[in-house]
Amino acid sequence: MRWVTLLLTLIVSINSAVALASPLENGLKKASEGDFKTAVELLEPLAKKGNSDAQYNLGAIYYSGKLGVANPAKAIKLFNTAAESGHVEAAHNLGYIFYMGAGAKRDLTLAFKWFSQAASAGHIESQVSLATLYVNGQGVTKDISKAAYWFERAAEKDNMQAAYNLGIIFSSGEGVEKDYQKAKKWLLAVAEKGHVNAQFYLGNLYLNGRGEKANPIVAKQWYKKAANAGHAEAQYAIAMLDFIGIDGQPDYEAALAMFHKSANGWDRNAQYYLGHHYYYGLGVKKEMMEAYKWFDLAAANGHSDAHYMRSIVAHHLTEKQVDTAHKNALQWFDANHDNPHKHYDLKPHSH
Repeated sequence: MRWVTLLLTLIVSINSAVALASPLENGLKKASEGDFKTAVELLEPLAKKGNSDAQYNLGAIYYSGKLGVANPAKAIKLFNTAAESGHVEAAHNLGYIFYMGAGAKRDLTLAFKWFSQAASAGHIESQVSLATLYVNGQGVTKDISKAAYWFERAAEKDNMQAAYNLGIIFSSGEGVEKDYQKAKKWLLAVAEKGHVNAQFYLGNLYLNGRGEKANPIVAKQWYKKAANAGHAEAQYAIAMLDFIGIDGQPDYEAALAMFHKSANGWDRNAQYYLGHHYYYGLGVKKEMMEAYKWFDLAAANGHSDAHYMRSIVAHHLTEKQVDTAHKNALQWFDANHDNPHKHYDLKPHSH
C-alpha cells in the first residue's frame, strides 16, 4: 500500500484573529509587530488567569524562540494547560511535539491522545495525523477502518493527502470493503487538482479494469498527466503502452523516448527495456555497447533479468568494448546521481 508521507505541521504563528479582552488584543498586536517582549508582558497575566488563547500564543512565542532563545519546556507546559481547557491548536501542537520528539521525549501514546482531541474538534491536520497513527499502529493498535474514518473526515474538507489515502484504502480493501468506485471518487478529487501520485494510481485502475472494463486510453491520459510532472513510473507505463501498442501497433520510437525519461528517474524497468531497444534495434539502430550500458545500469539497480541479458550482450562485444560500455554506465551513473529517484529497498547504500 502506497501512502503519502505524513506531513505534520506545528502551528507557531500568532493567532491574531482572536478578539477577546483588550489586553489580549494588544498582546497579539505587539506580537504581530515583532515586539515579543511586550507581547509576553501583556499575555502572561492573562495566561495565569486561565485564558487559553493567551496560553497558546505564549507557548508559540516560547517554542519558536521569538525572544531569542527557544524554551520548549515552558511552551509545552503552556500548550498543555491550554489544551486541557479545550484549545484545539494547542492540542495539535502537543500531538506534533510528542510525535516528532521535538522539544520533548518522543511519546506516541501522548501524540495519539492530543491528535485525538484536536481531530475530534475538527482540526484537519490532526485528523490526517490521527489516521496515519492508526495506519502505522503508532501509539494505538493498527486499525485501517478507523484510519479511513479520520481520513474521510479530513477529505470532506478538501484535504488532498487524506483523499489520496482514502483512494488507496478503498482500492486495496485493507481494513474496509474493497470499493473501486469510492477509490476512483477520492483519487479523481485530487488528481484533477494535480496530485501526481493520484494521477498515476488512477492510470493503474483504468488500465487494469478495476471496477469496470479496462480502458487503456483513459489510463494513458492519466499517466501522461503524472509523466509530465516527472513521475518516472508513469513515464514507464506510457512507454510500455507505446511498446505494446494500445491498438496493436507498437510505436517503438515513442516508447524509446519515454523509456529514456523514466530511466533518468532511475526506474530500473525502463533501464532494462532500453537495453532491449538497443539490443534488438527497436525504434533505434542496434548498438550493443549501448545495450550493455543499460542492462548494466538496470542490473546495478536491482533488476534480476538484466544480469542475464547483460551476459548475452557481452558475447557480442570484445573485452575492451565491455570495459568501455561499463565505463559509460558509470559515467551515466555519476552524471545522473542527483536526479530525483526512488530506491527499491531501505538498505544503506552509496552511489
